[in-house]
Amino acid sequence: MATCPCPCPAAVKAHVKRQQSFMKRRFDEKHKAKWPTIRVSNWDRARRPHRANKLSSFWSAPYQVSRQLGPASFQLNDGSRWHASCLRRVPSPFHHPHLAGVEQSNPGTEKAPHVPDPMAAPLAQAVPAAQDTAPASAPLQGPLVSEPRPVRVRTRPGHFEDFVATFHV
Repeated sequence: MATCPCPCPAAVKAHVKRQQSFMKRRFDEKHKAKWPTIRVSNWDRARRPHRANKLSSFWSAPYQVSRQLGPASFQLNDGSRWHASCLRRVPSPFHHPHLAGVEQSNPGTEKAPHVPDPMAAPLAQAVPAAQDTAPASAPLQGPLVSEPRPVRVRTRPGHFEDFVATFHV
């Protein structure tokens, strides 16, 4: 019985897999491909493909990433699925100091007492006060009323001087 001249299917599959991984690595290096930095439980906004009108935002409200579906696709809390290229990370809306109105501080750290700058006082004394300002104790004399704007004088353009229009026949 003659043996098959072609290589076995397992060796072919291994060779194809090796070549594909080599081509992928080379393409990623050449095109500077990056892995997504998005992780599960991050807060992200999705760039919507369409807007209702030109005043609405391209970006959705912040949603939390609930799970990773593939190497670069993620599912948000609202059930929508997005590719990593359409997602942008945002800070958590519940722990943001500007939105909460409360300054966050680390326990155990205290602010240093204010120390006046010795150079600030001589500099402030060296700059003279403006002379054209009214003294603070002088009361204002009635409400400030501005004069009306002058009316613009309109004249006929010069190139119409020699033009005669007769519409009555």
